[in-house]
Amino acid sequence: QIPPVMKAGHKIDNFEISKVLYSGTRSHIYAAKQMLTNKQYILKVPSLNFRDDLVYLEGFIREQWVGRRLEHKGVMRIYAPIEDSPFLYHICEPVQGQTLRDWRIDHPNPTVDEVRDLLGSIIPALRAFHRMGMVHRDIKPENIMISHQGEVKIIDFGTIQVAGMEEIHSAIPEEHILGSVNYSAPEYVLGQKATPQSDLFSLGCVIYELLCGRRPFADTNPNLVNKAHSYGSWSYQAANAVRADIPMWIDEALKKACAPNPAHRYGLLSEFMADFTSPGQDARRREFKAPLIERNPIAFWKGLSAFLTILIAVLWVVIMKNVS
Repeated sequence: QIPPVMKAGHKIDNFEISKVLYSGTRSHIYAAKQMLTNKQYILKVPSLNFRDDLVYLEGFIREQWVGRRLEHKGVMRIYAPIEDSPFLYHICEPVQGQTLRDWRIDHPNPTVDEVRDLLGSIIPALRAFHRMGMVHRDIKPENIMISHQGEVKIIDFGTIQVAGMEEIHSAIPEEHILGSVNYSAPEYVLGQKATPQSDLFSLGCVIYELLCGRRPFADTNPNLVNKAHSYGSWSYQAANAVRADIPMWIDEALKKACAPNPAHRYGLLSEFMADFTSPGQDARRREFKAPLIERNPIAFWKGLSAFLTILIAVLWVVIMKNVS
């Protein structure tokens, strides 16, 4: 059974609800105390709105299966359910902190170094999924938390694609895109199978948004996208056109991670991290050839302003001489 919506003080199995952390259309999240041990946990309960949605329920059950098998400090742990419990819910490790969405609100103009540190913590956690043959398919700011100790954790993985599971005869077909379409890779939106490069695309969009306060592409309307569309439907906006202090080589790394065509993206998450840490050969080559206005917009406009100031001063002297 899906448990009813609960409030502080309500009890389920041997847990007492301490606080409602989140209540939405898809799930409810509660802080809870195990009454026998006084240990603190997080309970994730599916919404009654989806009690007849077999794809959603299968994903919810798969999330528990994944959370019990992945042991990585950057992935929220899900514990075994209570034996003989008639209810469907997850018992999760407590993660105290804020989502990347909230972090961005508190840090409206983060430095490249701050964002690089976050990227360096997210990549090992995401790699843990990939090494187990899993593709997350819903990497977005709301699904990544930063604890009060500065640790990064991926907290939601109900949309995960597990290698081999789609071949199981009893598997329920997915008739729509799972996860947030505005962070989903184009190939997945266009009906193709997601790959680790699909998660790389989503991660690139998240990192771009942390720096620029917006996504690198316009919002995607899944009702207007069909398999006849091409990767050209996604048009990347340069990060240093949104925020002038971002170096061109950082923009090159973001552009490659967010390439609409998966064949043009990085092959490995570590390659993205390397180019986000120091300029790669391609970035250095492009930066050398690019005009100053692209390499360093601030320097270009400062130089142009200085030139115009000198030019006006010279013209003023010439005019004054002619007048006299």
